[in-house]
Amino acid sequence: MALIDILKEPWNLLNKHSAVGVLIGIVGVLVAIISLVLYILNSTPIDPIYATSPSELIAKTGENAPRMTILWDGSEVSDVRSVKVAFWNSGSEYIDVKNIPKDNPIQFVPSEKVEILSVELLKSSRENLKFNTSIKDDSTLGRQVVQVDIVGDEAIERLDGGLFKVLYTGKEENVEFSVNGRIKGAPEGFKKKDWNEIQRSKFINFGFSFVAGIFAIIGISWYIISPLKNEIEKGLDLFSWDDVPGNDSEHMIEFLKYDMKIEWVENAEIKKSDDDKVITVTNRENSIAFNLKKEENKVTLKINGVKSHEYILKEDKGNLNIYNDFSLKNIRDDQDTFGRLLISALILLFFIYLSGSNIIEYFHYLDIPTWLIHLV
Repeated sequence: MALIDILKEPWNLLNKHSAVGVLIGIVGVLVAIISLVLYILNSTPIDPIYATSPSELIAKTGENAPRMTILWDGSEVSDVRSVKVAFWNSGSEYIDVKNIPKDNPIQFVPSEKVEILSVELLKSSRENLKFNTSIKDDSTLGRQVVQVDIVGDEAIERLDGGLFKVLYTGKEENVEFSVNGRIKGAPEGFKKKDWNEIQRSKFINFGFSFVAGIFAIIGISWYIISPLKNEIEKGLDLFSWDDVPGNDSEHMIEFLKYDMKIEWVENAEIKKSDDDKVITVTNRENSIAFNLKKEENKVTLKINGVKSHEYILKEDKGNLNIYNDFSLKNIRDDQDTFGRLLISALILLFFIYLSGSNIIEYFHYLDIPTWLIHLV
């Protein structure tokens, strides 16, 4: 089977089974409804979230390295470990300085008493959103904590936040960090998100975008293929004159049935005149005639005695082949076809925009921001 025949099969299927197109439309409506429901269910005014990575050992003295000494700012330490801490606003309203009481600021708090060596802002969601960090001794908790303050008059908008790296030293190996602090409008404070869920969201994001992309391509293709099919297939090899009747009879019948919308040709009789200049397709009182005009390099088509179309005749390796005459002008002048093309292009551009901005954010599925997904 020729490549063009393979490519035509899905569109022939859609033409024969309109339920496939209806199913695609239903799926699109369901996706829209689900996205709206998820948006409503997950939409809260202020919703601070945090996540912390597992602790990672950078260096450690001991029996395996008895001659190694670790110095930090001139002081000897037994080990150096790192942990990443991220927090963001998953709510629909922003968090600014007024929402954070001065006596209960945002803090990174270790579960055990450790010495915090340094804090580094790895990434903020926006260039203008900056944070100040400072290491403080919390007398109430009896340990060091990291205090985080918003710089200037900025605010933490929806899915805004920052990713930080904390270096610390201590005898405890299983130290976990939490994000504490009072956020007005969020009585439960910062809610914890599992770090592994952020890592899994990479694959979910890709998979969701891939599936959505497939549906978008199928839907757009089905939307435009019906009025465009005749124009798209113009310029393609319809059938070989020398192989009808014969090997190309099926191709000719498919062309008449699916492109010309002539249903009665399926069980019709195909004959060629003795002078090899006329191919007739007949079924009871219905008839089609292809007339070969070799000197004019064309073939004319008559349906029930009425001339309707002309096709290009070309000789290729000794075979006479029939082609459609493709013309972009036909697409431009056909307002319905041109309108469908324009709408489809706009839909495709919008989908590309959503994919680039992280489509999951628009569906409120994971409430994990793009800038963080790409960093973990």
